[in-house]
Amino acid sequence: MSIKKQKRIHMKIMIARTVLYFGEQIMTAKMACNFVKSQLGFIISISNLKRLLKSHGLLIGDIKTSLQRQDLQPIYDDILMQLGNK
Repeated sequence: MSIKKQKRIHMKIMIARTVLYFGEQIMTAKMACNFVKSQLGFIISISNLKRLLKSHGLLIGDIKTSLQRQDLQPIYDDILMQLGNK
């Protein structure tokens, strides 16, 4: 895998992981986009965020509550760590 492609995949996982650490009880797509901007400094549109999450098999409805996000956090942390070790 090329370095460029690996960096792109790493960034997508990083954005998805950031969304999972959103601290509020309930999350909307717009709130998630604003959180990514505040945490990573990336501006991402709602449609791009939805597309990115869908590529990971997620929908905003799947991660709407904090309990749903907490269940997925260790999985995405592990994926990111494994990608970093390659």
